[in-house]
Amino acid sequence: MAKIFNYVYALIMFLSLFLMGTSGMKNGCKHTGHCPRKMCGAKTTKCRNNKCQCV
Repeated sequence: MAKIFNYVYALIMFLSLFLMGTSGMKNGCKHTGHCPRKMCGAKTTKCRNNKCQCV
């Protein structure tokens, strides 16, 4: 019984870390000012279709 609880606990921890990591990868924007400047190196960033893209 204790092994089942440990397994469920580990599964919940893994899923929560996975969800936090994937939600941090979103780089949505409303306009070009929301995009990070250092995202593309030498290229410039533009907001297109609510996503920051290198141009």
